Amino acid sequence: MLTVDFRRFPLRPGHRVLDLGCGGGRHAFEVYRRGANVVAFDLDPAELTPVTGMCSRTSAAITVPSFLPERICWALSTEYHEVPGGHVRIYTRVELEAKLARAGLTALWHHHAHGLHSPYWWLKCAVGVHDDKHRLTSAYHRLLVWDIMRRPAVTRLAEQALNPLIGKSLVVYAVKARADG
Repeated sequence: MLTVDFRRFPLRPGHRVLDLGCGGGRHAFEVYRRGANVVAFDLDPAELTPVTGMCSRTSAAITVPSFLPERICWALSTEYHEVPGGHVRIYTRVELEAKLARAGLTALWHHHAHGLHSPYWWLKCAVGVHDDKHRLTSAYHRLLVWDIMRRPAVTRLAEQALNPLIGKSLVVYAVKARADG
C-alpha cells in the first residue's frame, strides 16, 4: 500500500530521492523500481534490513502523519508511540512546508491518504495498542486487509471522501528550488 501518489510525483532514471523514516521500504522500493536513486533511512535498524535487500543501488514526495488523526491517537493512548505504526512526531502542513522551504524545497501540492486507517488506529488506541486480538480492532483490521487486497469501489469512494477530513497521512510534493531564482 503506497501513500505517495506516483502519478503526481513522476520519477525518471537519474532522479534522486531521500526516504527518511522509510519503515519497511515500500516507498523506497517503488522509487527504485521506477529507476530513480534512493537513499532510505529509519531510526529502527531492524526496519532497514529488508530495504537493503530490495534496493541494491541507492524530486522529493514527503509523507508524515497527519496532525488531527495523530493528535486523537495521542489523546487516547500514551503507549501509541511505542508500537509499530505509532508515531512520535507530527507536523501541520504549514509547519512541514516551512521546514521544506528552509531546506531549499518548494511545495507544489499536497493531499491526505489512508482515511480508512484513522478509525482503526483510534479503536486500537481506545482498547489498548497491544491488544491485537480485541474483536473490534481485529474486525476492522480484516476490513483493511480486504480493502488493500480487493480495492472495491465502495471503499475506494469512502476513502476518497474521508482522506481530506481524517486521512492518516499528509503527503506534500516538493521540488528543489532552482539556483537561478
